[in-house]
Amino acid sequence: FYYSLKELFSRNYSVLETVDRNNRDQPWQAWRRHVRAVLARCRAAPGLSGWSLGIDRPANDEEQRERLLQVAGGIASLVAALDGRPLLARHPQLTSFTRTDPNGIWYAFTEGAAGWTQGPVPLSGPVLVERKGGGSDGDGGIAVPVAPGGEVRIAGAQVALDSNLFNLDRLEMDVALTGGGEATLYVWLTDHRHRWWQQRLARIPGDGGWQTVGVDCGERAAWTSPGAVWSDDVRRRIRALGVVAYVRGAGAEAQLKLDRVRRLGWPALADPPQLRIESLERGAPAIQRWQPISASFALNLTALNPYDPDSADVVGEVEGPGGARFRHPAYWCEPQRLDFDGKTETAVPSGPGGWRWRWTPPTPGAWRWRIVARVKVRDAWQQAESAWSTVDVGTAAGGMQTVGTDSSDPRWFAKADGTFWYPIGINLRSPGDERQNNDLERERAFKPLDQEPAAIRGWRSIDWQRTGTRAYERWFALMRENGMDWARVWMCPWWCGLEWRRDWDDFGGLTWYSQANAARMDRVMELAAQHGVYVQVELMNHGMVGEHADRQWGDNPYNRRLGGPCRHVGEWFKSDEVWKTNAKRLRYTLARWGWCTNLAAWSLSSELEFTGTFNMETGGNDRGFSPSLQTWIERSLAWMRENDPQPGRLTTIHWSHPWSGPQHWRTPGLGFSNSNVYTAFQDFDESLGGRQKPRNLPIALDAYLNQLFPAGEFRRPTLIGEWGGHWADNQPWILRGELRSGIWLQCVTAYAANTGWWWWLWLDVADQWKQYGAAARFMQGEERRGIAWTPIQPRIEGNAGRLLAQGMRSERMVRLYVWPKGMDQDHRRSQSGAQGEAIIDAMPPGSLWRVRRYDGASGEVVAERELKADAGGVLHLPVSSIAPDAVFKLDRK
Repeated sequence: FYYSLKELFSRNYSVLETVDRNNRDQPWQAWRRHVRAVLARCRAAPGLSGWSLGIDRPANDEEQRERLLQVAGGIASLVAALDGRPLLARHPQLTSFTRTDPNGIWYAFTEGAAGWTQGPVPLSGPVLVERKGGGSDGDGGIAVPVAPGGEVRIAGAQVALDSNLFNLDRLEMDVALTGGGEATLYVWLTDHRHRWWQQRLARIPGDGGWQTVGVDCGERAAWTSPGAVWSDDVRRRIRALGVVAYVRGAGAEAQLKLDRVRRLGWPALADPPQLRIESLERGAPAIQRWQPISASFALNLTALNPYDPDSADVVGEVEGPGGARFRHPAYWCEPQRLDFDGKTETAVPSGPGGWRWRWTPPTPGAWRWRIVARVKVRDAWQQAESAWSTVDVGTAAGGMQTVGTDSSDPRWFAKADGTFWYPIGINLRSPGDERQNNDLERERAFKPLDQEPAAIRGWRSIDWQRTGTRAYERWFALMRENGMDWARVWMCPWWCGLEWRRDWDDFGGLTWYSQANAARMDRVMELAAQHGVYVQVELMNHGMVGEHADRQWGDNPYNRRLGGPCRHVGEWFKSDEVWKTNAKRLRYTLARWGWCTNLAAWSLSSELEFTGTFNMETGGNDRGFSPSLQTWIERSLAWMRENDPQPGRLTTIHWSHPWSGPQHWRTPGLGFSNSNVYTAFQDFDESLGGRQKPRNLPIALDAYLNQLFPAGEFRRPTLIGEWGGHWADNQPWILRGELRSGIWLQCVTAYAANTGWWWWLWLDVADQWKQYGAAARFMQGEERRGIAWTPIQPRIEGNAGRLLAQGMRSERMVRLYVWPKGMDQDHRRSQSGAQGEAIIDAMPPGSLWRVRRYDGASGEVVAERELKADAGGVLHLPVSSIAPDAVFKLDRK
């Protein structure tokens, strides 16, 4: 004897003539007789392992839900009393859920449409709001018309969400169809990658009666999407949600109605699962120096936000020789494949997310490690640990050794093995730079197009930008070919930046990190290591927290207008909340790339004088002092020292105007001095040698090195952050002149590196990489540590002022560059055949010197001789056949 479930749960039992509507127990009595009969007849079967309760029709209100629970509970009690085998009930409304909405309602529609519209395309337009008396609870609902059409007609409603549904295992909503016929109902959503997912819900009749339908949103829910698998990664961010009905046989005025959309959270389990570390893949048990210990693993329980340590705090614990102990965070990675179609590189998700851990031991020996995971599961923290693993680290070099300042002479750099290191390189901020398009046009008017490298002939900024990391494949190969080993790369919103406004593709707002950009940074660091290039990483750019130069504050997720904590840009460097949130991004950055031994240095930000806090606290005075910015710098330096896994890795700051923030540059702990020295600065400030007409690069570089950032006073290396004529407007002959002169002036003075050239796209189009190759050959075998260097500008006699000279000397060495006056601003200026003598004073009287002359174009020795200082300590260095310049090394014999 069977009663249909519709009859069982109906408020009106009149459809069953044998049932008294006032005696609700009669259907239960029939079910009870049925269960007893089944148990009596079947329980002796030897292959029987359990029982299944086949009720699947939803309860449409609280009274029906109560009745459902009574019926199912009674059956369960009966089975338990008569048989010891388990009873499986698959009905979701029999599960107790932890609700996530006040009163259990997400969209009640009591005040209107709440953002719902018709959809998806081609459906469009507003929904009909049914006020008091409408809806499944009589207190409002929405309705949409069934679109006209053929045999199958559609109706649908949708809402934009941009919500994290991670802690949501089930949705329920009330639906009804009027106008006759019937409808097959689907629910759909789009994820953060704009992929479409759908799930079939039910078939409902067009009788106008309200039906409750359930949507499974758990980790193993039956959502489908072409080429994708439903997972926690997907449900952490849902952009849109909708319901669509495929209607057959309904009348012309048919409507689909919707009400009481409610989130039920997760099941309340008596025995919740415990956190475990699973699928742990360990790296090699034996590695060489400068190689990382590595691990990949999964957790059986996932977090609301795996990027946020307040949700998932997963670390590696390490113990090593001499009692060394370290803790270093793991990082969540959603794999991305960088596809290239020959023109454009695209980041494509390539698998489910997982945990990674990388850490490079600082010394050889036996190291042991384990993973310790703390995850906030729903509302409670759980912890799990892996077993200890051991890795033997050999003494041979397995990767690029680390670099830092020299321990005995911090004005210079050294590698971990103690050898002198003189970095040579340029800015490679991002693949493209629109400001350089004008320079490229002028270059093409200056030099025939067919003289450009064929691979980039006719390119503009957008062409490099489209190639993505493929641009670095080209550049790093050219750098290696020309002896270059330093590149400055920015983590900015348009390239390798992790955190930005939520409505930009690939970003997720605060503490949600772009995995597409992270994959690009992975590739940049990998390519750099393959070509022996060390990288200075700019952790953010000034425009992100500025409203003047390159202003981007309007798009920053810290901006309160976008839901962030800052009322205005000036609060960014002041707020403790901002600091703690930003530190999470730094933690992720160190976790993902801190193991890279070719990551030479961090820069906290570019051009700090253009940030909002500095501008507000100094009144726009470049030479002012910002207390809040200073506190932030000191706090950041301390945090990096404590958390950077590579001991001795350098952290610095960067400013545009080298005269800006002089007190900030005296902050202890800065890794090196690093500002800009565009000669156009001479047009409006005297700090680089006065107002020069024309501009003068040698004077600017001398003032930068010896007055603004004297390494002897600061006791740290002096580097150039950016240089090259004007910051936005140049001619080819100026760029060529400054490039050649600037490279050689850095080589022969006390600059700790040859860095900072900004115009990397122009360098590529003009094919000027060989200028760096010349400098690299000149610097081979150099040792400059522990020496008291004095800047010199020898006069050159016999050339009527047509030649200039600049360099440095010590008791045992002289380094000197000689060039035609004005060549730094126009490479076409030449004094071919000019004769003269460079008069070098204050040399040890009677000292004997080995003199080598180098060609300025090739860096090769073209002449060698011996010279002797006279009794007054004057050395007369012959200078002849300038074509167009010359470089000298003088070493005392």
